Amino acid sequence: MVTKEEFYYGSADGISRIHAVVWKPEGEPLMAIQIVHGMQEFIDRYDEFARFLAEKGYLVCGEDHLGHGESVPEGGSYGYFCSREPERVIVDDTHRLSQLIRNSYGAIPIILFGHSFGSFITRDYLARYGRELKACILSGTGYMPEKLRALASAICKVQRLFLGDKHEARMLNKMGFGSYLSRIDNPRTPQDWLSYNTESIDLYRADKRCMFCFTLNGFATLFALLKRVNDKRLMADIPHDLPIYMAAGKEDPVGGYGVDVEKLYHVYKDEIGLNVELKLYDGMRHELHNEPGRQAVYEDYLAWIRRYSND
Repeated sequence: MVTKEEFYYGSADGISRIHAVVWKPEGEPLMAIQIVHGMQEFIDRYDEFARFLAEKGYLVCGEDHLGHGESVPEGGSYGYFCSREPERVIVDDTHRLSQLIRNSYGAIPIILFGHSFGSFITRDYLARYGRELKACILSGTGYMPEKLRALASAICKVQRLFLGDKHEARMLNKMGFGSYLSRIDNPRTPQDWLSYNTESIDLYRADKRCMFCFTLNGFATLFALLKRVNDKRLMADIPHDLPIYMAAGKEDPVGGYGVDVEKLYHVYKDEIGLNVELKLYDGMRHELHNEPGRQAVYEDYLAWIRRYSND
């Protein structure tokens, strides 16, 4: 039987409280899987996936990032991180949870699972703290060209001067997501690019913890994080023997329909020399873990995780 517990811990911003969830298996856990969720969502959207892993004997945990889910304080702003070094703080908040889990479960090995925006947090975590991990899974990641990132960052900087950090960045949101439906015939909703699972999309659209726009602070954080994770000098700080598994849908616009994910894979493997594997899924969009065919994805993840459970 899987038990689920919620708790809070102090953020690296020195002010906020971070909401976290842990799914516990029966008996002694084989290892821990720490989920790093994506942009404009929250950790409990991974409940089904977390329970699947916990039922197989793994402890699963994750937190709501600053500006997300239950980590938004009363009167706070969704999509706003913090005023100082937010791109560092959100990575350190993830690391703080890793440390709490190790302290509570006797130096238990951890596999980090980062999805979408969470994969960017995870990629920076690998350069900062990768030697503390057993392995890593990157789901639905991307590889934005530096010129495009720099342009978007410059627009964001100008807007912040006039509108302030907490302004809802609707123009940048449209620039970032406006083309994501371009390959979908007769989309039912603006979020159809997430998956083919209409039930999951309807739940997403009905939840205020998803249907919000990043602030200018949020987008500035994203662009600063992308600059770091696309820097090949920082990629070289990732432990070269750390097993990394990349997974994405061939119909995922975030990963350039597989093209950008493959580019990153070859940079990691051929240029940096990392220990990385890649699987692209036909007929799947951005949220592999929510697709109608997600059980096959779950089993693929489990088979890969088991390779590192007992070595």
